Amino acid sequence: MACLRNCFRNADRLTDSETRERFGPKKYTFRELANATGHFSNSNSLGEGGFGQVYKGILDGKEVAIKKLKYLPNEQPSEGLLQEIKIVSSVIHKNLVKLLGYCIEGDDILLVLEYFPQKSLNFHLHGNKILEWKPRMKIAKGSAEALAYLHGGCKPKIIHRDVTSSNILLDDDLEAKVTDFGLALFFPETGNLTHISRSNKGTDVYADPDPQNYPSRKVSERSDVYSYGVVLLELITGRKTKFEGVDIVTWAKPRIEYALSSGDYSKLVDSKLQKNYVEEELKTMISCTAACLYKPSKSRPLMKQIVRALESCKDIEDIWDEKNDNQFLTNDPMPNGTYNINNFQHMLPKPLVISEASNGIEFTQQEGLYNASNGTERFQAYFRKGYRLRKFSYQLLTEATGGFSEDNRLDEGPLGQVYMGTLNGEKVAIKKFNNPRKHEEEYKHMKAIGSDFHHRNLVNLIGYCEERANRLLVYEFVPHYRSVRCFLKGESSTLEWSTRYIICFDALTIKCCLFNEDKFWWGGDWMDDYFLDDDFQPKLAEYGREKFFSDFAATRKSTRCTAPEYTSSRTFTQKTDVYSYGVMLVEMITGKEPDDDIVQWVVPRLKRAQSKGNYDFVDKRLKEYDKIEMDRMIACALACLHDNPQDRPEMNQIIEVLKGNIDPQDLCKRELQLSSGH
Repeated sequence: MACLRNCFRNADRLTDSETRERFGPKKYTFRELANATGHFSNSNSLGEGGFGQVYKGILDGKEVAIKKLKYLPNEQPSEGLLQEIKIVSSVIHKNLVKLLGYCIEGDDILLVLEYFPQKSLNFHLHGNKILEWKPRMKIAKGSAEALAYLHGGCKPKIIHRDVTSSNILLDDDLEAKVTDFGLALFFPETGNLTHISRSNKGTDVYADPDPQNYPSRKVSERSDVYSYGVVLLELITGRKTKFEGVDIVTWAKPRIEYALSSGDYSKLVDSKLQKNYVEEELKTMISCTAACLYKPSKSRPLMKQIVRALESCKDIEDIWDEKNDNQFLTNDPMPNGTYNINNFQHMLPKPLVISEASNGIEFTQQEGLYNASNGTERFQAYFRKGYRLRKFSYQLLTEATGGFSEDNRLDEGPLGQVYMGTLNGEKVAIKKFNNPRKHEEEYKHMKAIGSDFHHRNLVNLIGYCEERANRLLVYEFVPHYRSVRCFLKGESSTLEWSTRYIICFDALTIKCCLFNEDKFWWGGDWMDDYFLDDDFQPKLAEYGREKFFSDFAATRKSTRCTAPEYTSSRTFTQKTDVYSYGVMLVEMITGKEPDDDIVQWVVPRLKRAQSKGNYDFVDKRLKEYDKIEMDRMIACALACLHDNPQDRPEMNQIIEVLKGNIDPQDLCKRELQLSSGH
């Protein structure tokens, strides 16, 4: 953390008054900021930004926003964290949120920012109140001025990288205040550099889709311009960025073309405005939107050009020349010269139907319960009567995690953070939900599973906390916190063949059990979703509808762990999960980490092994393996990796093959029938 501390080493030598006068931000202790926010209680949560959670607090008798930055132990601090502190401490503009203070203690890094009770532009656009046209225009201008300042008015120039309606706050006068510079990136003043090769961590629909920047995701000023265009589109239409299965940029394109060519804005403009807008201003804003979103990256206007266009509301040819630029919007008109807007609404494919077939597996109560004799007495001790969950106070869990200190944070996902804690002298894992109102159903789902279902292959639930707006779940702690893939990687794998075989069998067994109980709905990367305990026993860590842990594995799943149909449906079913299990079998057999071509590479080799007995693809680190078990796994892998989901076996069939109750040749016969068309 030395590099972070160096950012403020000069400020640390001065008194608070000298610091405020010369450097602006005031230094606070972690205890002061924790107390100011009620120990980061969800009751004071304001939301989540690019690099952390934001809480309302009281400091020096004044309401402030306190941002608790994310930092993973045992990792070097990311460039983004350094940039966040540098930017907000040095950049001053009337349309940018000001930094008031900071805290750096160990792994805990916090920023104290201005607080705006009027909340974000996103809140105002989609709330119950009507945002009139005049403040919309004012917000468009103010946010454009802020971005133009970042791109050219401050030194060094700054790329924001996450311009969204949620990152534009409003003061009492509805003046725009751009915030969340956690995704910002400095770039040089000199030379002909037009972009920096860095990962674009922007938000979904706002992310620049230009082929020049995708999939490499290079970022530039033009990337911010695109994101700003989406914000303008929200101001014009009042719609969310995704609705009815389509994104706002796709939905708006034919409507913008029609509006600019006909002068009829009724199909595009927010109905709440009821034509209460200045038509010249509206046309200017629409033209700026079209230029930001539909022109190629290199042809998009600069933010300073957009500011001039919005200020003057005329002479916008440099932004959008209808005579030459309509080519970027062109859609074939109907024979009568009108536009059928419905033809341009590209809906996403309907979700696949979940297989309703029963897995046919029966588990006795003793088989399904967690065996306390396997070194898990500390888990058993929490359940005095029939595994009844224990209710914990928020204060107790706060103390157990050191005030939810970054020193104890293990990981995080879309729902919140996971902390290591100590209760009754034993380590536990504590999941803290960031937004329980939004994820109340998921919280109840995960709690329900944990309260009435325990198994030796699950990371089992110990207790929970439901106190005011706070929702937390307390799980047993897996000592190594390492996934199956972590153990399999490296030059010398610690997983021998018998261990690999048992892991594959146990992993599938618990999934079947959960499916039978209708308590599981997540398809993912089997190798990353299972941890191994000290006895190499696989434990499923993710068994809710949403993934709680890091998105890192999820970003890789799209190409290497998911079935072909997921690309179009974006929906997980039992059959997509069976496909992912086939990928797991391939990894266990070959020792290779899957990439885009792993299935194409391995399938012909697996088939050759069945017909000719050639096993040259087997992991070279395996000193020996059981040929009968190997043939079973090969047959199962081939069956799981069918392109057509209906041709993949049920999970219970795979288990019976791995048990030896069904001959692998039965699956091979099915392969031959499918390939011959019978």
